[in-house]
Amino acid sequence: LAAAAGPVAPGSPGLSAAWRLLYTTERETLFLLDNAGAFGTRAGEVYQIISSEADESNAIQFTLQNVITFPPQGAFVVDSSLAVDGGGGRADF
Repeated sequence: LAAAAGPVAPGSPGLSAAWRLLYTTERETLFLLDNAGAFGTRAGEVYQIISSEADESNAIQFTLQNVITFPPQGAFVVDSSLAVDGGGGRADF
C-alpha cells in the first residue's frame, strides 16, 4: 500500500487513509481490471479507503471501502468491515 511514509500499526488510527492498491490476488478486482474494456471503459487507480471511529466504549471501529476508478468519473465501490486481531499485528477484512 502506497500511502504510508513508514510502518502503520494495524490497530492505530493512523491506519485510516486512502491507500492506493499496488498488488492484489483478489479475483473479483483482477477480473474488473482485466475486463474493463468489455464494459466500454478503462480501469484507473484502485484504492482501499480505511476509516476509523471510536464507538460508545471508546474502542476503535474500522470500515473499509474497496474502490476501482473508471476515469473520467466512474467508480465501483464495495463496502466492508475491518477487524484488527488482539495482538495488533494483522488486520482482517
